[in-house]
Formats: sequence, C-alpha cells, structure tokens
Amino acid sequence: MSFSKKVRKYLHRRGIEKGIPVVYSWEKPITQFEYKAEVVEELVTQRGRKRSTLGSVVYLPAIMGLWASSFILRKLSDKI
Repeated sequence: MSFSKKVRKYLHRRGIEKGIPVVYSWEKPITQFEYKAEVVEELVTQRGRKRSTLGSVVYLPAIMGLWASSFILRKLSDKI
C-alpha cells in the first residue's frame, strides 16, 4: 500500500475527508526500458545488481519541498 493511501485511510478513519491541500500530478509515469542482453552488462555495477534510469530529476524533490513549505508559511501568515 502506498504512503499516500495509508495517510488517506488514517484521515478517513478520524472523520477528516476534505480541507487538506495536496500536491498531485495527472501525468502517467514513464515506463522503464526493457533490459536487453547486450545492455545488461553495462548496467551491472560492482555489486552486481541492475541499474535503470533515475525516478526523477535529482533536484526536483527539493524544489517541491520548498514549494510546499512556502505554501504552509503563506497559509500561516494568511496571505492565501
């Protein structure tokens, strides 16, 4: 079960069903590429496990955290 689903379930059990701002995207995730026989050797590191593309751009989670904290601070100061 995903973290977001656990949080929603937790809130619903306590009677909280709306009024919580959330961040989400309608975009479908990009499917991972298939491993080809000649490519597998290139993906294996010293530890021997397969590596694929990164889940997101390295700096994107930090930017989203800054946007979320900005929203909270503006909400607390009644600017929104």
